[in-house]
Amino acid sequence: MSPKQWVWVGGSVALVAWGGHTVVGCVGSEPVPSTDAATKPTPPVEGGPPGSKPNGQACAAPTDCQSSQCVDGVCCASACSGKCEACNLPGKAGTCEPVPDGEDPANDCPTTPLPPVDAGVVDDDAGADAAGAINVPEAGVTTDDTKCAGKCDGKRACAFPASKRRCGTSFCNSPTEEGRAACDGAGHCLLGLEACDAYSCTPGDPTCKTTCTSPSDCLPTHYCAGTGCKPRLGNGTVCQAGPQCTSGYCVGNVCCDDACAVTGGSCSAPGSVGKCVCPACPSGGACTLWYRDKDNDGFGDKDGTVLNGNAAPGCIAGPAPVPGFVKDNTDCDDNSANVKPGQTAYFTTPRANGSFDYDCSGSVEKEGSTYVGGSCGYCAIDRGVCALKTACSTARSQAYHGCINFSLFGAPSCKSTSQGAFHSTVACGATGTYYTCGSCSAAGGTASFTTAAKAQGCH
Repeated sequence: MSPKQWVWVGGSVALVAWGGHTVVGCVGSEPVPSTDAATKPTPPVEGGPPGSKPNGQACAAPTDCQSSQCVDGVCCASACSGKCEACNLPGKAGTCEPVPDGEDPANDCPTTPLPPVDAGVVDDDAGADAAGAINVPEAGVTTDDTKCAGKCDGKRACAFPASKRRCGTSFCNSPTEEGRAACDGAGHCLLGLEACDAYSCTPGDPTCKTTCTSPSDCLPTHYCAGTGCKPRLGNGTVCQAGPQCTSGYCVGNVCCDDACAVTGGSCSAPGSVGKCVCPACPSGGACTLWYRDKDNDGFGDKDGTVLNGNAAPGCIAGPAPVPGFVKDNTDCDDNSANVKPGQTAYFTTPRANGSFDYDCSGSVEKEGSTYVGGSCGYCAIDRGVCALKTACSTARSQAYHGCINFSLFGAPSCKSTSQGAFHSTVACGATGTYYTCGSCSAAGGTASFTTAAKAQGCH
């Protein structure tokens, strides 16, 4: 049978399986019948015609033989008409015997053509699903059934080549599988899919790769070692780089279940090789860094490291690996108990570094309000706007330095602010005149105030 060009159609081609692979065959194909037992001998004609020959002698017609059976050019004890049996085998002429394994002198095991497919063609642009997940190359594929012809198996039956024998086009169907024409074990050459083993299959290439120069040349389950793809290593196995490990993590030359980046973590602890654990934890808990709290304010040194001695690895559940260490590391000055996150007190002397950032916020807040050129007055609504007035509307009204507009049930309203304030900018720790507003003695009167020297506090 001459090579043929595959024509793809929906409904005329079906997926079938061979030995762990997927193949495409025509619907309705049938296996070649075979015989499993020897042909029963036909009783010879007693005596035979005059001049007839005994079994094993050369003959041209049944009448030449005493048995009336002329098979394979010799007189035979039986009709010997089954598949893969002969009556003229060397040393056994005249007896019907199975043809030896690997031979087929009578062509008993030819290929059996499958029914022709329809003329329709599946559109390649329809995607892989249109052809059972097989991506047919633009140039199509060829198959040759003659390469799948069988031989007798020595047991009066045919043995046909299985899927390892190629019989036509091969191509990369996906990065992990090769599409190829292969024998199906029944005398047909069919198109099928076979998973790549270790190496990837690059679209456009005919087969799965056999060497590697980069990780992409290997399947995701393998890594490139020199020029060969090797299986990725399990956790606990010695490694040199992350890509060698199934987990992707090579920590301390051991494949690990985690990057184990926390200081103090180990992937090589006895009894837990390949697992990120904290040797400081007798219970096997997770690691974390603890930080020195030198000033005992409950906040650890933000600049603490293992190298400078102000941090140490320990079990996240405690206890502290070193007395006086805490899990917090937000104290911006661990030498002063006054300096700590959330500090609400104000100070008029700077920290050791000259800063007034006592609450570790990264900025400085002044205690005393500042109204440059300010004065004391009374908040009142004037034409819908809250404004500071110089005269009070009622006796003994309290004066303030500022007013804030706000709405109360949809109506404009006023809120007074800063009874005391500096009237000029005063730096943190510096002293300035501090004005404290009083009240008016009678309606229409102006506000009284007092002054005092005051240091500007900050945090």
